[in-house]
Amino acid sequence: MKRGKKLYSTLALVLSLVLLFTGCSDANKPSTGSNDEVLKITFGGTEQSNLATGMAAQWAVDEISKLSGGKIDISYHPQGTLGTDADLSQQVLSGNIPIAGVSVGALSQYTPLLEVIQLPFMLTSYEEELEALNSDEFKALVAAVEEEFDIKILGLFENGMRHFATIDKPVNTMKDIENVKLRVAPSVIIQKAMSLIGANPMSITYGEVSSALQNRTIDGEEINITSAGSQKHYEVIKYISEVGFYPYPSIYIMNGNYYRTLTEEQQKIIVGTFAEAQNKALTEYIEQTEKTFREECETNGVVFNKVENIQPFKDAVQSLYEEYSAKDPKIEAFVNRFK
Repeated sequence: MKRGKKLYSTLALVLSLVLLFTGCSDANKPSTGSNDEVLKITFGGTEQSNLATGMAAQWAVDEISKLSGGKIDISYHPQGTLGTDADLSQQVLSGNIPIAGVSVGALSQYTPLLEVIQLPFMLTSYEEELEALNSDEFKALVAAVEEEFDIKILGLFENGMRHFATIDKPVNTMKDIENVKLRVAPSVIIQKAMSLIGANPMSITYGEVSSALQNRTIDGEEINITSAGSQKHYEVIKYISEVGFYPYPSIYIMNGNYYRTLTEEQQKIIVGTFAEAQNKALTEYIEQTEKTFREECETNGVVFNKVENIQPFKDAVQSLYEEYSAKDPKIEAFVNRFK
């Protein structure tokens, strides 16, 4: 009798554990029940809510809920609450979360195909960037990445074109940047570019940039206007030289297996809305946020100047264009179209 009770207790415990872990593994799977069920999706990102990327992402979440009549409920977690760019990329690739927004550079450890959009001095305006994102050449790159990594690329939202921000003097020519210690984003392509134009690239984590500027570990940085304003770097930097160094978009990806389990209508709503959000980020939100943070920088004493002749800079990095073109014919086609 005691052995019977013990066996019953053991079976009950095993059954409870099976149900528990089954419930956890199903948490990010779409429902397959009645039309009244609400599809709940987890979406992680690193974007700030007051920047163009965060505004576009929040708009997409709200619009998807509206278009679906509340049947698609996206739980949006911005500002790195679910992890870093690298963490979120891996979570989507492994299927732990369905959607993430990460920097293009975060995917460069897996493939060079999308990093090409950040070749320096190639896309120097938002109009050029929007044309590039909608081009057949870029769509071919997207399709190749989707197939190789089993993901669905929903869109790219722009954080802001990168420029040179300095403490001592503005940049107008390459001579002005010679041996200047500039903090660069963690990207091989950008570090190489900085060296090619004569600067001294410095790898410093983003959270330490302000203190590095204050104690003069660095003489400046390559950064967008929105980040210079939102992070209050204007407390130290004195000049922002607008050069259109390279775009700095976040890319929004969905796990491929998860995407295939959605209904055709759910796919249509999500994909269509993110595509519209991509355009809104580049034609509406980036303009709003850059205006706001430019004014904040100017109010705090930052002087803006536009680099009139970028051709010498562009000539200096031509070897990068050749290096990346040689990696894949699709990259070569993109570079030939937009260089």
